[in-house]
Amino acid sequence: MVTLWIGWSVACATAGGVQAEVVRVERTEAFAGRLGRRIEETLVLRDAEGREFKVRLGAAHTRLRGPLAAFRPCDRLVVPEGGFAVRDAVRRR
Repeated sequence: MVTLWIGWSVACATAGGVQAEVVRVERTEAFAGRLGRRIEETLVLRDAEGREFKVRLGAAHTRLRGPLAAFRPCDRLVVPEGGFAVRDAVRRR
């Protein structure tokens, strides 16, 4: 399994991406006081060739970001290539 880290990088957000299907979602939430809830997600994805890899989405706070899009198994996504990208760069196909 290959691990990609999704962080903050504008350069990779505009690049092409890898099409993949969500196999499993690991989501943790914790109370963060005035910032709302702190949410971290790790997605296990499968590409067109059947290879599985993990994408760890950076932590976000619900008070600052509002409701976050929830990823579910069988969702088809486009994940930016490279090691870093803006969380919003992970989009549905």
